[in-house]
Amino acid sequence: MAMDKNRILLICSAGMSTSMLMTKMQKCAEERGIYIEVMAIASTIADKFLAKEKVDVVLLGPQVKYLRGRAEHKQ
Repeated sequence: MAMDKNRILLICSAGMSTSMLMTKMQKCAEERGIYIEVMAIASTIADKFLAKEKVDVVLLGPQVKYLRGRAEHKQ
């Protein structure tokens, strides 16, 4: 039986620190048989990305917490 993947979006200033977290999250989920899709992006493209992509969870890096309201309204 195919399971839908939860889509998780990580946003930080440049997308670099979240890309490391993304890799670790995917590995950990796979080891536990959890089906997720994790994406990491820079805050500069967050608005455009959220306007066209559906995600289940948005996680913000501490340096971009000011984007919280905008991210909530896009979904």
